[in-house]
Amino acid sequence: AFNPDVEVIAVQAANSPAACHSWRKKKICCAPNTTFAGGFATGQAYEKTFNIYKNGLDDFILISEAEIYNAIGLAFYYTHNLAEGAGASSLMAAYKQRKALKGKKVVLQMSGCNASQEEITRACGRNAFYTGQPD
Repeated sequence: AFNPDVEVIAVQAANSPAACHSWRKKKICCAPNTTFAGGFATGQAYEKTFNIYKNGLDDFILISEAEIYNAIGLAFYYTHNLAEGAGASSLMAAYKQRKALKGKKVVLQMSGCNASQEEITRACGRNAFYTGQPD
């Protein structure tokens, strides 16, 4: 609303796509909710947030469970921060869109601290954690 030239792109787990489906259909939808990443694990879009993003997004990117683990690794490698899956997912979304984003100013929101020990252990096993390159 402050600057209509700014593009806003959302990201969500492909295994919990209710918000993305809702945005695409312009109505609140339900979908299976099987992601490990609790920060965006929803089986139904929330009315309050849906009313904000339904007309305000330029795109919505879904990422796989493997990509979420890689996102945790990318966050650690490039920012030296240990983020949980949903919080690190903006990095993977940007990585997937890197050609389209080249030369643009990009802001990524990264948050979250509710990762389980298993989630962090699995992320540490990813190539991205050590090299900055997703598996």
